[in-house]
Amino acid sequence: MRRVALTVGGMLAVAAGYAALAASATGLEAYRWSKRVLVLQVQRFDQVSLSQQKHILRADEAGIKSRDMVVFAVTRDAVSGIIGKAPSRPPNLRTGSAGTGRGFEAVLVGKDGTVKAHWERPVSLEALFAAANKDR
Repeated sequence: MRRVALTVGGMLAVAAGYAALAASATGLEAYRWSKRVLVLQVQRFDQVSLSQQKHILRADEAGIKSRDMVVFAVTRDAVSGIIGKAPSRPPNLRTGSAGTGRGFEAVLVGKDGTVKAHWERPVSLEALFAAANKDR
């Protein structure tokens, strides 16, 4: 039997390939190449964390729009628009951390349809804009 040694660089390349597979979104095709999408995944629309995130985002709605971004909240079976036009059905996001049971996740999807960043708590405008600016 022949053994193959996998270098650290090779392991990183394999890990990056798996991350690319896991970091994608389906159901957001209408936004591809035109909008960045911030999806707020919640268990319920009346959650405190969602209310906190809305308050943060509405403090600079113009900044969000200037970055070609739309924002909506999703539960397992419903969508609620926050800034811009939301899809009619919840998208299927595969971020690698879904199902953590914490009840809140903010996921930034780039114009190319891949996940650029995710947070398990309400995200500050500074962190959101930094991640969006890297997608330019």
